[in-house]
Amino acid sequence: KLAAEEAIEQGRLREGYRAAELVTETFWAAVHGVASLEINFAGNSWVPWRPMRRRTAAMIEAVLAGMCVERSAKRGAR
Repeated sequence: KLAAEEAIEQGRLREGYRAAELVTETFWAAVHGVASLEINFAGNSWVPWRPMRRRTAAMIEAVLAGMCVERSAKRGAR
């Protein structure tokens, strides 16, 4: 079972994210973007790149913030 399927079943994702494959592909695309930039442009001086771990963590946080039900809202619904 996909982690996205479990998140949907548990009500952790916003209403607009009910297709597990789309959620998975979106996350995959975001991770791929960070990895592709690292592979193609690491060491290039045109951008003062932050450490990859920080960029990856920021991307994951942003995607999850956009897809997930707010924790406080979920607690209030119980």
